[in-house]
Amino acid sequence: MEKTQKHDVYFKRCNSWLILCFALFSHSQSIAANQSLASIEQQVRHFIISEYKQDKPKINIQSIDSRLKLGKCGQKLSIKWHHPVKTGRNLIKVQCHAKTQWKLFVPVTLEIFKQVYVATAAIRKGETINRLNTKKKLLDIGKLHRGYIENITPYDEKKTRRNIRQGEVLNSHLFEIRHAIKRGQAIILETGNKAISVKVKGTALSNGQKGDLIKVRNNSSSIIVEAIVQDKGKALVIY
Repeated sequence: MEKTQKHDVYFKRCNSWLILCFALFSHSQSIAANQSLASIEQQVRHFIISEYKQDKPKINIQSIDSRLKLGKCGQKLSIKWHHPVKTGRNLIKVQCHAKTQWKLFVPVTLEIFKQVYVATAAIRKGETINRLNTKKKLLDIGKLHRGYIENITPYDEKKTRRNIRQGEVLNSHLFEIRHAIKRGQAIILETGNKAISVKVKGTALSNGQKGDLIKVRNNSSSIIVEAIVQDKGKALVIY
């Protein structure tokens, strides 16, 4: 009788261990069958960095809810911006197109920094900018709602439209635009090609800088044509 009781106790203990081992095995199998949320976040980060190699953005990825269970994807995840990307809050769409299909939206916050030009001293209205009164500064462009300038060359020696404070970020709206052609101006209208070129007098119907497409009236025929501004007072007809 005593041996039988001992045998029963031993048998129950073995059963308990087997149940525990099976439970642990099932749990490990379940984990293996799920997509690692940490791996998703890592792949999202790599995707953003690859998109902004030059700008070195500051990335904040919102943690994915740990209660979420996604089937392990049998192929490379599809990662795309859900909307046109901007500085600040964005959504990234992560999808599995394998047998186990699922879709996930991951919120991310981006801060993109660029070297932009700022004034190193106060600049009065009507004065010009140059490399002596400006410098580059690394700033978060998401906060520069009025725009910014990365290349100062096109603005060299252009007059300012208003006073500029020391430290102020420069943008294109701060400078006078010098049109190569002004509306109502008499211009030379050129047509043809390198072999045969015809020049006639015309009247500009709009302002334009070099490279702009403007409308011009041919003074001889009164026909209105479209032309590309070539230089001061000159435009090339396009057909």
